[in-house]
Amino acid sequence: MNQNHPGEGMRSVPWQSSLLILLEFFGVTAGCWALFLLIGKSKFPANVISIKGPAAVLFDGALSVVKLSLVCLTVAGFAFLVRKTKDGWTLKDLGFRIHRSWPGDIWLGIVAFSLTNLISLPWTLAVFPIKAQRAGASFVSEWNTVRSPVYLLVLAWILSALGTLISASWEEIHWRGYVQNLFSKKYAPIVGFYVSFLYFGPGHYFSNPKWTQLDVLGAVIGGIALCLAFYATGSLLVVAVTHMLSNLWWEGPFYLYLTGSRRSAYGVVLVLGALTLLLCFVGRKQVAFFWGKIKELFSSAGWRMSGLGIFFGLVALIFSWALSRLMKGGRSTTILALLIFSIFALGVSFLSKKRGFLERE
Repeated sequence: MNQNHPGEGMRSVPWQSSLLILLEFFGVTAGCWALFLLIGKSKFPANVISIKGPAAVLFDGALSVVKLSLVCLTVAGFAFLVRKTKDGWTLKDLGFRIHRSWPGDIWLGIVAFSLTNLISLPWTLAVFPIKAQRAGASFVSEWNTVRSPVYLLVLAWILSALGTLISASWEEIHWRGYVQNLFSKKYAPIVGFYVSFLYFGPGHYFSNPKWTQLDVLGAVIGGIALCLAFYATGSLLVVAVTHMLSNLWWEGPFYLYLTGSRRSAYGVVLVLGALTLLLCFVGRKQVAFFWGKIKELFSSAGWRMSGLGIFFGLVALIFSWALSRLMKGGRSTTILALLIFSIFALGVSFLSKKRGFLERE
């Protein structure tokens, strides 16, 4: 299992270059969120085509898959274009691996999810009632709409799983493929780890103001797992599968809990916990591989690069807060503001590189 991972070695970059790297990060991030709001949150053609009954859930699911696919493609293309233009990145640098590695990457993602799930099982049981209550009656009524016939329910679940995978993919392209790789390659892997983790984990709190401390803890645990899995493998598919399974974990128990079958809901959680324990045993070689990579990451970090990573991570966290405040405005106004800021930040970053201020790799 000789996996490539981002950011071998360490390098020192002048503060002027660090500022320009941050500007690029700000510009790409703002642009990605603008694309998500423009495409992923679009109501077309749902506001034009009116469908009633069970088919409405299927139509909404299919429409969500299409829109998220467009978001995924545009975000990947946008981030890749910036990195390709500035530093000659290839798709592999962004985390896209050749198709022959897909079966192994999917298995690594399943093992990474199983390991994370076992570690976070006490948190899962503690926060389960809170998350189920927040889902509300709308979650139940949506799935009851397609409860019969069976094939409609199966198709709805397939669309839900596909939509979750694509949604996880575009987020992983941004948080891991772009952000973690950018800071890993410019400085050291530990810097990319801290920036991506702090931006993703605690940053979820700002975009979810109703979250409790337990909710935030879950995002922190998930963020650490995803960043470590990406460092270990350098594969977007690994972290996308891990992310997807973590999100889908709640669907079945949610439904049981909200329909009054609370004992069954907890039973399903424990059964799934036992299943992930079995998967960790079967994939014990992969678990050992992950553990070795984790020790390698932190043992080779050093205080200087760790401190730098935490500093940049806190800057990214503050930027996440600023974005969440901006997104509370109207959709059109927010998209326009994000696009203007993105163009400005990237423009300064590109012009400065052209004039020789940014250190070339």
